[in-house]
Amino acid sequence: MGLKIGEAFKDRCYLTVLATGAPATLLADVTCVEIDQLGNRAPLVVAEESDGWYTTSFTPDAAGTWATEWSKTLVPENYVFHYPYKEFMVGGGQEADIITDVAATHAHAAGAEADIAAVHLHTADILADTNELQTDWVNGGRLDLLVDAIKTKTDNLPADPADDSDIKALHTVPVKDVVTNTNMRDVLGNKTDTPKWFFTDTQSAMALLKGAVHSGGGISYAGTCDAGMGASTTIIVCAQLAGFGDDFFNTDYVLKVALNDNSHGASPEADAARDITDYDTATGTFTTAAFNNNVEANDKIVVSKRSFYALDQIALLAAPGTNSLAYRLSQFVAAGDGDFGGTALPADISLYDVLHGANGIPVWSAAAAPANGVSMAEVLRAVYDDSNELQTDLVNGGRLDLLIDAIKARTDHHLITRTFFSPSQISVTVTNGAGDKALPTVTLPNITGTIVHAYAGFKFRMIENTNAAANKLSGAQEIQIQAAAEGWADCIHFVDDQFGVAASTREGGDCIIGYTDVVGTVDVFNDTYEFQWDEAVADQSNLVFNDVQTFVIISYY
Repeated sequence: MGLKIGEAFKDRCYLTVLATGAPATLLADVTCVEIDQLGNRAPLVVAEESDGWYTTSFTPDAAGTWATEWSKTLVPENYVFHYPYKEFMVGGGQEADIITDVAATHAHAAGAEADIAAVHLHTADILADTNELQTDWVNGGRLDLLVDAIKTKTDNLPADPADDSDIKALHTVPVKDVVTNTNMRDVLGNKTDTPKWFFTDTQSAMALLKGAVHSGGGISYAGTCDAGMGASTTIIVCAQLAGFGDDFFNTDYVLKVALNDNSHGASPEADAARDITDYDTATGTFTTAAFNNNVEANDKIVVSKRSFYALDQIALLAAPGTNSLAYRLSQFVAAGDGDFGGTALPADISLYDVLHGANGIPVWSAAAAPANGVSMAEVLRAVYDDSNELQTDLVNGGRLDLLIDAIKARTDHHLITRTFFSPSQISVTVTNGAGDKALPTVTLPNITGTIVHAYAGFKFRMIENTNAAANKLSGAQEIQIQAAAEGWADCIHFVDDQFGVAASTREGGDCIIGYTDVVGTVDVFNDTYEFQWDEAVADQSNLVFNDVQTFVIISYY
């Protein structure tokens, strides 16, 4: 019998009274023990369902062979349990695992489709912006007309103005990061000015321009790690990116190492962008998810909105970044290593079509057992083939059906073997003259069952030779049995010279069991069976058998 892990199961057992065969009811000492796959035993709660029927429930929580064992505490020998032991195989199949894997694959496909839709939305926005710029810059466009108007004004400026002091001052190299606006040069600024991202009256046009270039128009911000920054996989200090306000970049931005100053192309430059979890505005210190290797002084970094980072990574490189969308998609639909080396899906067939749609898998692989390098299609084919074989085996008359029928035929007739004794008889005396000797009678109780085997027995406490000469049986002899004068049948056979005893000697007794199956005579319960020693005779008078009993060993179901 097979069960699933975590599947509740109800077991029951039928109990009868041995003497009467009637259902045993209202018994409080009927017990059942659960034996798990490791052999641990635990008592179960037992309830009486109806006359003689007792039930219990349990839920196996691990794969393996489980069992139940029924018993009774008080005088169990007076009762009969029908099928007191059962075994159950738990967690033997793979179908639930395959269904779970297919459902997970379908969920990943739905997530990938949502990501691609989001990228497509941002691409449409960028395309609209560039189309607008194209319209503004064409001859006669808005920006073109503005440039023409500026040129018209500047064409009228004198070649050598009367007062050239301002022009000379403008040509003088300004001081880096000057905060005054004394001359136009200060307003324009120095090429070495620190990039600034927020306009104030003290910042030069060059600082703001550098900030705009570094920020990509507000989409991302670039900078160089401080020269004195300590190497770290999570703490990156960039004073050039200070001043945005504490926690400005938390949760919505990612940080990418654009250039490893010591080894271009190597980690952490080769690593995917990491989430920013904290930002200190005073020092430009970023806390990120850990890179594979340390970020160090003078490394170039780019801080980007997470929503635009996916778009950046869709440029399908030969080997996309490990955590990029392109890499994840390639893992999902191609070879699994991000290099797009696997077999592409057939034209006009999506992964959904393969797993669920009408197109299906174009060519199924041959069946194979689960192993490294074996595809799901190969395993599914193996499961399909096995299930077909099982269908053939389990149909009425199939191989397994016949085996189950044979097992059932045997278990339906589980044999019970018991011994039933006669009352004691003081003695049986065998003389040297042949004659039948009466032996005590065995009465079988009223038990419901079918007798399949019956063997007779004869026991005595002591044997005595009362003659002054050695004594023994004279010739082969038999003990016989019959049911209510239906005719005697031999059940125990003695051989010539058996029971040899020295002169005037007493010896300990014995228990003799016949080898003849007398089920043809002893065939029903609730009946009386008589015994006799047919033509008993000894060499001398007398052989005396003391404290005699007869008995019958019965096997029944």
